Amino acid sequence: MDRYFAIVARGIEQLTARELTAIGAQEVNPVAGGVHFQGSREVLYRALLTVRTASRILKPLREFAATNPDIVYSQVRRVVWEAYLTPQRTLAVSATADKPPRRDGGRSPRPRPGQPPARGRGGDRGRFSPGGRPGSGPGDNPDPMGGTKWLYNTMFAALKIKDAICDRLKSELGARPDVDKERPDLLVQAHFSKGRCTLSLDASGSSLHERGYREQSGGAAPLKETLAAAILQLTGWNGLVPLLDPMCGSGTLVIEAAQMALHIPAGGGRRSFACEKWPDFDGRLWARELTELRSRQIRKLPAPIFGSDASTYQLEAARDNAFRAHLDACGLVFNEINVEEVTPPVNEPGVIITNPPYGKRLGDVTPLMPFYSRLGEHFRRNFFGWQLFVLSGDERLSKSLGMLPEAEYPLWNGPIPCKLLKFDLAAPILLPPVVIELPPPESASPSPTGEHVSGTGIAEDASETSSPEVLTPEVLASEVPTPEVLTADDSPADDSISKISVAVSSDEKLSTPTVPTPPSMTAWSSPHVFDTNHVPGADELPFMESDLPGG
Repeated sequence: MDRYFAIVARGIEQLTARELTAIGAQEVNPVAGGVHFQGSREVLYRALLTVRTASRILKPLREFAATNPDIVYSQVRRVVWEAYLTPQRTLAVSATADKPPRRDGGRSPRPRPGQPPARGRGGDRGRFSPGGRPGSGPGDNPDPMGGTKWLYNTMFAALKIKDAICDRLKSELGARPDVDKERPDLLVQAHFSKGRCTLSLDASGSSLHERGYREQSGGAAPLKETLAAAILQLTGWNGLVPLLDPMCGSGTLVIEAAQMALHIPAGGGRRSFACEKWPDFDGRLWARELTELRSRQIRKLPAPIFGSDASTYQLEAARDNAFRAHLDACGLVFNEINVEEVTPPVNEPGVIITNPPYGKRLGDVTPLMPFYSRLGEHFRRNFFGWQLFVLSGDERLSKSLGMLPEAEYPLWNGPIPCKLLKFDLAAPILLPPVVIELPPPESASPSPTGEHVSGTGIAEDASETSSPEVLTPEVLASEVPTPEVLTADDSPADDSISKISVAVSSDEKLSTPTVPTPPSMTAWSSPHVFDTNHVPGADELPFMESDLPGG
């Protein structure tokens, strides 16, 4: 059996380990940022085609101490590269390294006198000195990049490795291979950590989150397919209950859910993998594995999946992506509607999974807090009995939902630390109102530009305004009679004060609470209402090979 390593986003290593175990991998060992495993060539091919949460699959070749560039060159040249590459084929080398730990305050250490200045995030780019910094000594800069003092530029390390490979082939075969950074025949990756280098072959090619269908992202902060798959697995959704994403954007989450429910392999739509160009690639075995996976697919969703968004542009991107993923006739439904107006598309409870804006990319946090407040209230009133999962990137926004989560799952959306929050809308645990103090209208912050947010819900008045007041339960008890309902004639005469609270919105009428009932389904254009107990018909039977495109 060969050794392999799956590169994984932080926080979902256990999910990837579970996927690898399910396909027959041995010695599965999750570590920070990846999963080690062993297996035959069949296991490698299955991992590339079916594992939904991994970004890359690597085949390690050699591990060695990387104390200086000359040792790296010598160790790389010892590999029998003629077994993987010929002068007629192309080569590309990439290098990564652990970044130095940040000091308190979130900033990387500044260069000491004589140290080359670092450029880029984390100091991973900049000049380097192969012989070490002038004046460097024991204890100086104890945490260099990759644990190696000479490594100030991963591009130099990649160049050194490329030279060693080409020199080896020139010595053994009489010629050097060409370099092709776009579509190489052999992709070599080196990773530097704790003073050592791990040299591997990349079996993936492009990142495995590229499923082959997305040409439009639809928004400023698209969700990666690997993270969407991890979110769906964390929710425990099995494809047998309705699923709704009321802020679906370009449709990544609902498309990933539909592919999971239809048993479509994650890599089934990709054009190619890097391992297909390896000398020992077994085309017959690959075709057999792919055919077996496709034979398990079904045509119709066992339970309906809905995606909605307020943006016409994003809905068009979502529909286009679903069409390229061959999901246009499976029962996946899209609808253009604001999240604050969306209603349950079916009469039975289901699961809501959504990724609302959280200020890191689409706007500031403070203007989004009223939106989150209205969002939590809307879900509690209209989706009684549903389960709600929200990916949140800020604790203040999470609290603004007004509910205590039953569970929290730490995740990373790119460089942003997030939490997947679970709420039970059948019996939500309410939080005390979050008071949001707003500036006077003259200096009020503009509403966020994200297309998901229809406004901040901030009541503004051009009249004279002093320091903002807050609407507390005591004020409500003194100003609002109960159980009477405020009408236009009963509203207070003085409305010059801007007020907002998670418990009561400035544009809502106060009334006695009522038990939520499922709203009408007329807002949704779903062609089917699915019965999960029915016997599948002929159109729901697994695909035959002749039914496949080009089959």
